[in-house]
Amino acid sequence: MLLEIKKNKIKSDIEKVCIVYNYIFKNISYDYEYLELDKKSKRIGFDNLSALEKRKIFRTQTLEGIFTKKTVCTGFSYIFKMLLEYIGIESNICIGYFKISREKEVPHTWNQVKIDGKWYNIDISYGIEHYNEYVRIEEGKIPKYFLLSDEEYYKKYIVSKIGMKNKNTKMKIYKCDNTYDRSKLKYIFKQIREI
Repeated sequence: MLLEIKKNKIKSDIEKVCIVYNYIFKNISYDYEYLELDKKSKRIGFDNLSALEKRKIFRTQTLEGIFTKKTVCTGFSYIFKMLLEYIGIESNICIGYFKISREKEVPHTWNQVKIDGKWYNIDISYGIEHYNEYVRIEEGKIPKYFLLSDEEYYKKYIVSKIGMKNKNTKMKIYKCDNTYDRSKLKYIFKQIREI
């Protein structure tokens, strides 16, 4: 990924964000085993899981997915944030809920990124979890939850957001007023496919 950025002389923030997104998208899978373990944990209680099962649940919530090549939304968000900040792009992790059905909400984690002084919502785990997003990207289309304003992001997907109170990371949720210009993104995604 870093080699691609240097070799292709990529300097703009938006192109860097797209390269990192594309790198994660192609190299890390959604960990469906975690979903089964999470159900089991809720059914029998976390303390009744084996040490290996407990470790698996914790592992999917960390940066470890970059090595295991599998993770869930929290792991994707941490990996995305770490890689972006390594190349000088300011980013953030958000925690909230999305609606599965009329009665059921599920905790979810996503990112915000700062491009040219403005903040945007971006959800990499949604894209990786849903096959149709692979097809969209292969066709050079823009991922569904990519660089959206709060209005666009929350009306389509997220029910509510809560500020992350983590003394180690001190993350804050920013107001995202705009959706990134889709016509510019389409060109960038087509260009990145060729890298």
